[in-house]
Parts: sequence; C-alpha cells; structure tokens
Amino acid sequence: IRAPFDGVITKIDIKEGEISSPNTPVVGLLNDGEYQIETFVSENDIAKLSVDQKAKVTLDAYGRDQYFDATIISVDPAETIKDGVSTYRTKIQFTQKDPRIKSGMTANIEIETDRRQGVLSIPQSALFLEKGVKKVNVLVKTNCYNGNATTSPEIVAACSAALDDSEAIQITTIKTGEIGNTGDIEVLEGITADQYIIYNVKAK
Repeated sequence: IRAPFDGVITKIDIKEGEISSPNTPVVGLLNDGEYQIETFVSENDIAKLSVDQKAKVTLDAYGRDQYFDATIISVDPAETIKDGVSTYRTKIQFTQKDPRIKSGMTANIEIETDRRQGVLSIPQSALFLEKGVKKVNVLVKTNCYNGNATTSPEIVAACSAALDDSEAIQITTIKTGEIGNTGDIEVLEGITADQYIIYNVKAK
C-alpha cells in the first residue's frame, strides 16, 4: 500500500485476516505538511474573500494573543447548506510548519478584507430611514452640549426637553460606506467630524 503523501499513521481499523469492505477507511494517515483549516463562510461575507488572501489564526489552546499566519487556498464555487443557510466551504492553510499546531485544534480566523484610514464613522443606531434614505439628527444648538465632559459630550440638562425642537436638531441626509467590526458605519457624505449626532440620551 502506497500513501499519496508523506505523513504519520494515526490509526489502523483492521487486523490481519479480516476482510475490508469497499469504501470503508481502514488506515488513518496524518499529513506531515502544513495543516489546513476548513471553515464555512456565509453568503454575506463570501464576496469579500479570494484565494491567496492572508489570514491570522488563533488557537484556543494558546490563547487569543498568539497569532499564526495563514492563507486562503480554496473557496468552493457551490454552496453548502448549513442549518438551512447557504455557506461556502473555504480552506485555509498555515504558511509555516509549527510543532505547536496539532490536528483537531479549535481555530479562530481573522481575515482583513479592507483597510481605510481617516474614516469618519458613527454608531449604526444613530441612523434612521425616511423613504429609504439614510438620515441622522445633527445637533445645531451648540450651547446644548457639554464639550468638557470626560467621556462623550453630554447634553446639558436644561436642553433635554428641547431635543425635539427643530431649531435644536437638523435632520441630515448622509451617504454611508462599510460597516466596521465594532458595529460602527462609515460616513462618506453629509456630516463632518466637528458635528454632534443625537442618537440616544447623549450627543457624539
């Protein structure tokens, strides 16, 4: 019997004199090369991935601070249904051999799909729709917020009742971009960094 790759035999499920059945594995062989991770990516994110894209992997056995470099080596063109949802089988391979990596370990994968600098972003909860158009409430009465607050600028108590006043708030249309991993959304047009948005009991 000749193995298709170099490796180590991990189990033998047959004994001398026994008859093996067709399509029944009898020998387990562990690849001696770089390990791979098989994961299933949702249809919402699959368009952001491509072969040769770099990834960072952490293993539960070594904690979230220990990263291992990896690369996407394949993305299935056809979907795989998981729990009634379309997903796409994606294989990721570690770029270097490492004796700490062992078969069966639980992996967490981080893939950077886009990077932008100097981005203006706001919490998604600040958005609301009017006839399909994205808008925010901009505070225009500047004496209504305390800019010296130690955290986020806070609404002055005397102005709390005036937040529904059209003179205090201006409804502004904005154009948005990507959503960050923290849940904030990029703002492309409509507001500037020196303005304050009303989206809860505080202004930002």
